[in-house]
Amino acid sequence: MEWKPAYWDKDISRLEKIAKSTNNTVKYSQNTVWWGLFDEDNTARGCIGLLMFYGHKARMKSHYVEKEFRGKGYGTQALHKAIDYAFDVLELQEVEIITRHERFWLEKAFTIIKKRNKDKYTMIITKENYDKYWN
Repeated sequence: MEWKPAYWDKDISRLEKIAKSTNNTVKYSQNTVWWGLFDEDNTARGCIGLLMFYGHKARMKSHYVEKEFRGKGYGTQALHKAIDYAFDVLELQEVEIITRHERFWLEKAFTIIKKRNKDKYTMIITKENYDKYWN
């Protein structure tokens, strides 16, 4: 299993229905850099996207791994791929995520910047916190 650059139409779109059946979300969006978790048959078994905004901003999205591949560290590898790309290649200073799982992200050094509704939050991680807690 390996994370590598991917394309929505060719690689990731098949995960949209699978994710929806498990109450997860994988959605297409323009201006998104995708990575897929590929098995030995070159089938995407997971994905993560980095949605690019104007003004040196980016948001992680569609962080998903098929059920049978969870608990093996692939999700954490995906986070590193996306965040490393944002900070090291794009030279951003923070990365945003919208989530219902704020406790998970707080443990990963993200901070809440906005409560969107009763169960969704906008959170960020800065390059400084990422370097301090993840590397």
